[in-house]
Amino acid sequence: MSKIEDGKGTGSTAQVTSDGRILGDVITELVSSERSRSGKLFGLGTGSITPTGSFSLGPVLWLRNDSTTENIHVQKLIFGWNGGSTNYNRTILSFIKYQTSEPTGANTSISDQIENISLTGASAVASGKITAYKWDGTGTGMTGSTGGFLQIPNRLAQGNTSLDIDGEIILGPGDSMEFQVTPEETGLFNLGVVYYFAPINGGRSAS
Repeated sequence: MSKIEDGKGTGSTAQVTSDGRILGDVITELVSSERSRSGKLFGLGTGSITPTGSFSLGPVLWLRNDSTTENIHVQKLIFGWNGGSTNYNRTILSFIKYQTSEPTGANTSISDQIENISLTGASAVASGKITAYKWDGTGTGMTGSTGGFLQIPNRLAQGNTSLDIDGEIILGPGDSMEFQVTPEETGLFNLGVVYYFAPINGGRSAS
């Protein structure tokens, strides 16, 4: 085992293997963890709602990036569904649409419930950076949705389904996404989104 001195007189050395490779320790950290430390990790959700079997393709959650300098990176989606019964053949279909119009009708603003997950975050909300609505739990769902396309179809059985999708969904300034559900029976449902902000063209871990 050979050693290389740093050449600055500090006494630091690097170890070199017999085949000429430098040995070292590497410390890795999830981007979401780094974003949490910088106060840029957030979450929002619908809370518990009860769509019924007649709730046809209605959006239950909609959000838009209102920042002009930062992208939203969606880090994780969390779906919960109690199935309504013990029959695992009864599921719920959830899918995503993009660039849809701001919903109207049976919606509730959840901007004041956008939580800063970061322990070091100075602000409790992403003030001025995001607009979000959830279905208010009555009627046939939020209305006013147009356009968009489908992605990540998934049938949810009973229990929670967590999808780690960091780097797959990025919302630039003005971009929006919408979650729609179609249940096969009445049952309790919830949806949560974990996301962080990063400067445009600055990379995911830029501050």
